[in-house]
Amino acid sequence: FTVMAQTLREGDALDYTTTAAVTNGALLIVGDTPVVALTAKDAGSGTIAVATEGVFQLTRKASAGNVGVGNKAYYIATGGVNKITSVATSGKAVGIYAETTTTAATTAKVKLMGGPVLVAL
Repeated sequence: FTVMAQTLREGDALDYTTTAAVTNGALLIVGDTPVVALTAKDAGSGTIAVATEGVFQLTRKASAGNVGVGNKAYYIATGGVNKITSVATSGKAVGIYAETTTTAATTAKVKLMGGPVLVAL
């Protein structure tokens, strides 16, 4: 007799307990995994839903240069906010650019990797 595991839910979203305020759509690094907040949370702790997969419009570091579709997107913490950049400054990729982005763009569409961040080599 074989017992099979039951799927509890799809893995594209998880619950995350915050320790500070979080804005809807914010890029977070939970453990080693890039996620995007699906709901906002005021100051203090509380549980929010976060996406582990998908394409999201994320805040981009100013003057990060022109970037083509498919190039790696890395995160950088600046001013207390995780932003994306095309430069491996932090050495941690969160996904790939899902559209061509110009130097002047303050946001960009990024497809999350859906797993732990990788160190750039």
